Amino acid sequence: MSHHTLQGHTLAVTVLAVTPDGKKSITGSTELMKVVPKDAWTFWDKTMVLHGRYICHAKSPQCDRCIFKDMCNSNNPTEPNLESNLLPPSWENALQAEINKPYFPELLEFVQQERQNKQIYPPEQEVFTAFKLTPLEEVKVVILGQDPYHGKGQAHGLSFSVKQGVSLPPSLKNIFQELKTDLGIPIPQQGNLSPWANQGVLMLNAVLTVQASKPNSHKDKGWENFTDAVIKVVSEQRPHVVFVLWG
Repeated sequence: MSHHTLQGHTLAVTVLAVTPDGKKSITGSTELMKVVPKDAWTFWDKTMVLHGRYICHAKSPQCDRCIFKDMCNSNNPTEPNLESNLLPPSWENALQAEINKPYFPELLEFVQQERQNKQIYPPEQEVFTAFKLTPLEEVKVVILGQDPYHGKGQAHGLSFSVKQGVSLPPSLKNIFQELKTDLGIPIPQQGNLSPWANQGVLMLNAVLTVQASKPNSHKDKGWENFTDAVIKVVSEQRPHVVFVLWG
C-alpha cells in the first residue's frame, strides 16, 4: 500500500484490488470507490473501512471539500458510525492520543480480517462494552483479566462476565465461591456482571478479542498497548481507585 494526500487533508491508503472481470488492477482509492458497492464499506467516524483498510482518519477533516463527502457518515447520518459506538465521550477524550497512534487502526484491521474467516469473540458490537457501562468519571474499581472467554456465547465485553442464560465458566464460579466464603454472599444463578459495571467496576481484559477455542490467540497484537493506556488514564484521573488483578 502507498499513501497520498487528497485535497490536503485526507490520508488515503491505496488498496490493491482487481475489478470483477479480473482484467484491471485498482491502485487508487478514488477508483476503488467507484467499483466497490456503498454497502460494502463500514464507517468508523471519519474513517472509512473496507475489509479492514482505512481511507480517511483526518483529525480535522474538511468534509465540504472531501471527494468522499457523499458517502461519509458526517454528511449522511443514516449510515452506521462505529467509532462513536466504540467509546463514550469521557473515554474517547481521555484516550484520543492513544487511538490516534498508528498501531490502533492496524489492530482494528487485524481483528476485522480475523472475523472474515474465523469465529472471534466477543461480537464486534460488544468489544467495548466495559467502557460503555462504566464511564471514566464513574470508575471506582478496575478488575483486570487476561483475554475474553473463548467459548461460544460467553464473552460479551466484560471480563469474567457471561450473559444471562450462559453456564458459569470455572473462573466465575471461583469468584462467586470466594464471595460466599468471605462475605456470605449467595452464589448467583447467572453470571452477568453488568450490575457491577453499572456501579463503577471497570471489567477490563488486557486483550479485548480472542479466536474461538484459542486462548491468548490475540495476545501481542496491540490490545495490551491500548489497555495499558486505559490503566494509566484511570490511575491519573481517578484517585483512590482499587485495582484487582485476576488474570
